[in-house]
Amino acid sequence: MRTIITFSVFLLTLFSCKQKEKESKSEQTQISKISPEEMGEDRIVSQGMEFFVANTIYSRWNKLTYENESPEAHFILMDLYPEGKNTRNTKEEVLPPFDENMKLIMEGDIDNAVAAFGKLPHWFQEITYIGVTGPISPHKIATSTIYLEPGLYIMECYMKMADGTWHTSHCMYKEIIFTKESTKMEPPRYI
Repeated sequence: MRTIITFSVFLLTLFSCKQKEKESKSEQTQISKISPEEMGEDRIVSQGMEFFVANTIYSRWNKLTYENESPEAHFILMDLYPEGKNTRNTKEEVLPPFDENMKLIMEGDIDNAVAAFGKLPHWFQEITYIGVTGPISPHKIATSTIYLEPGLYIMECYMKMADGTWHTSHCMYKEIIFTKESTKMEPPRYI
């Protein structure tokens, strides 16, 4: 009788372990079906004066890994643009006053340099700026976790060249849409 009870307990324990193992494998399978993008993990690469990143990214919490493969330092700033504005507006309405401003500063004409900013469009004040990284040296990697609402963003780098022109003036900006669909990423926990 004692042997039967011992054997029964052994079988129940063995069966219970197998069941938990199956449940664990099932959970792992479900987790692995979620893409890195859905988890909020996005890769950004710069080469020369160009950003390479998805055109559409899930909104809310995102972990952005920036790989600067360029021979010079860059950084990333995300600009949430007002509705109806995009990179065409940046090129036509925002960059010219900034370029004029820097040219005048380099010439030592500070008064007219300040006046050049008066040519910025009224909607420029509606842009929301979200810092992502500080300057990243050539061939280095930075990771930032940020919260981004849905909308159209312009990713830009406006480091200055030796001649005083901005990297943005050399087309180092990219339009990205953060969708209404949000990532599965949990907010970071602070220690």
